[in-house]
Amino acid sequence: MLDETLGAGFLQVPLHIRNAPARLMKDIGYGSGYKHEHDFPEGCPPQEYLPEAVSGQIFYMPTNA
Repeated sequence: MLDETLGAGFLQVPLHIRNAPARLMKDIGYGSGYKHEHDFPEGCPPQEYLPEAVSGQIFYMPTNA
């Protein structure tokens, strides 16, 4: 797990989770397709938050402990 993060270098934040405070940013796709947590049961939308190079990898698994 640590190897994946260290070896990946600088990775871009996915566009759909970027803030778009300026119109230009919104026009180029910042925030487009973002799924709001409040719109989903238990606040967990099916959405990728990791950069494409490491998407699908599990870095944290919550437990009920």
